[in-house]
Amino acid sequence: MGWKVVKTLFDYTANNDEELNFTADSILYIIDDQDPSWWLAKDKDGQTGYIPTNYVDQVLIIFFFFF
Repeated sequence: MGWKVVKTLFDYTANNDEELNFTADSILYIIDDQDPSWWLAKDKDGQTGYIPTNYVDQVLIIFFFFF
């Protein structure tokens, strides 16, 4: 199992209730990346919403192994 994690490049102010506010250099966890332009993400405080993909840096994948 793994998480896709991104680092934000710029500040973003949500335009509606479905989008997520964030500041530059934030770390976000990707929940759904099916749409190439908007991903569903969660921040460190547990807030979720859509983010524009052109505001994030390269995706990291963190794997968790359970024994």
